[in-house]
Amino acid sequence: MKNKLLFYLGELLIVIIGVSVAFWLSQIGAEKKEDQIRHKYFSELHGDIAYDLKNLEFYIRVNSEKIEEIMHVVSFYENVELNKDSIIMNIFEIGQYSFFNPRDFTYQSIIASGDFKLIDNPEIKKNLIRLYSEYRTIEKVQNNYLDALDNNFFPYLVENFDYLSGTPTVPDLHKSLMIKNHFLYAINDVSTHIHYYKKAQKIALNLDSLITTELELFELEK
Repeated sequence: MKNKLLFYLGELLIVIIGVSVAFWLSQIGAEKKEDQIRHKYFSELHGDIAYDLKNLEFYIRVNSEKIEEIMHVVSFYENVELNKDSIIMNIFEIGQYSFFNPRDFTYQSIIASGDFKLIDNPEIKKNLIRLYSEYRTIEKVQNNYLDALDNNFFPYLVENFDYLSGTPTVPDLHKSLMIKNHFLYAINDVSTHIHYYKKAQKIALNLDSLITTELELFELEK
């Protein structure tokens, strides 16, 4: 009886050990798979951020140049010599906009798939949320500017400017309150865009540094 009991206990122990080993191996496999998925996301995010940083730098420069050009025109209204043709030519500078659009496919994929939980670095999580929240703010301010152009400035030009001949249909169009206000509005709004571009740029640089460190650690652990 005692021998049978020992035998059954031994069999039970073997089963327990077998199940434990199988569970352990399964867990290791799952963790390895998660590591690979996380590495893929980090690699793609790194590429997206590099793309965004390049474009943020470009739009900061382009919009800064636009502000300088418009401010030069605004000087006309402060009695600095600048001819009428220059004013008319630069009226269209207001309607030229250079908007930033992030490459967010990877981030949207992470959110949609429910894989955000795989990102176990709290600083990366925090900065990802901050960056794409900032991108949404940028989209909002850019759309507000576009709405102002579509609803006010462009209709006014269509009514008062002959696009075929390139000349105003009303005298002293450049001195109208609508045009003067839109020069100032453009300076203010484009300056706001640049502010948010620089803010996003700072967050993106910090996030990219964190992701780069994670990628380097992954390579060392391979």
